[in-house]
Amino acid sequence: MVEEQKDSDLMNFLTKKRFTKMIEETVRDMKMPYMEAVCHICENNNIEVEDISKYISPVIKGRIEFEGQQLNMLPKGNMLPDGF
Repeated sequence: MVEEQKDSDLMNFLTKKRFTKMIEETVRDMKMPYMEAVCHICENNNIEVEDISKYISPVIKGRIEFEGQQLNMLPKGNMLPDGF
């Protein structure tokens, strides 16, 4: 019961700015990719990954997309040719 209250409290006070800060700190402190940091935060706070889409800032979304492209999980967007 206490665990459920804690989870509910976090979701009530979670903002896009706060979640972005949590992700950035996790990436920096734990030296992990952005995708893993999001999953790590969700797992540690008992938040469903599906529920956090509204808290992902455009900056974090861009970094996750970049990681996905680098890992060939997403098609690469327009990139400058080598030599620029």
